[in-house]
Amino acid sequence: MKLRIAASLTAFTLLVSGAATAAETSVSVAPEVLTQAKERFESQFDGIVVDEVSATPFDGILELRLGKDVLYTNSSVDFILQGSLVDVASRTDLTAQRLEQLNRVDFSSLPLDKAIKTVKGDGSRQLVVFEDPNCIYCKRLHQSFAEIDNLTVYSLLYPILSPDSKSKSEHVLCAEDPAAAWSAWMVDNKTPTVKTCDNPIDELLQLGLSLGVQGTPALFFEDGSRANGWLPPEQLEQRLQNAAKK
Repeated sequence: MKLRIAASLTAFTLLVSGAATAAETSVSVAPEVLTQAKERFESQFDGIVVDEVSATPFDGILELRLGKDVLYTNSSVDFILQGSLVDVASRTDLTAQRLEQLNRVDFSSLPLDKAIKTVKGDGSRQLVVFEDPNCIYCKRLHQSFAEIDNLTVYSLLYPILSPDSKSKSEHVLCAEDPAAAWSAWMVDNKTPTVKTCDNPIDELLQLGLSLGVQGTPALFFEDGSRANGWLPPEQLEQRLQNAAKK
């Protein structure tokens, strides 16, 4: 069988538009069909392991999960599509929803004890942020924090952007008052005093890699959802409210 690679997302969207329009539930597919699709894919792509095959809301279309990546195919693996699966009726990007689900984390599993803790108001809402001291958008995020109340921010230092990011992070973590030193640098651009000590930076770098953090800032909310990049105050407030509801 010659594998046909789907080259056009537009064509696939037309296929979807002719399928079932209810995206809330998946089409029933026999377990043996899912197993066969997994075996066929792995035989076609030697060395690539499929973690999970599942049904989609659309008849004849299966989801292949490879780690945190999502592909689509049919039961006989005649084509592979990498792109967004869109429910045309509701204009819902099902792939984006699925990736958000796959990227969720258990908030309680994050090492809050290794973070720089900043509390505003009653601190009732919590947020974990991977930050680099040389990250311009991290500094802009601190400007957003200034307009948000009742918030506890746990900053996990994640020095990946510049050669001196790691040394600056160490100087902050080793300061007598890390929270004050971090705020002074991120808000007032006051260089931290040179100081060294045992610190969790290498551990935090490994953690970030395991979570797929490829840039800063990376935000993790209490409901396990995440956001990449700077958020203006109104968007940050909305995300915090959404996380609290869930």
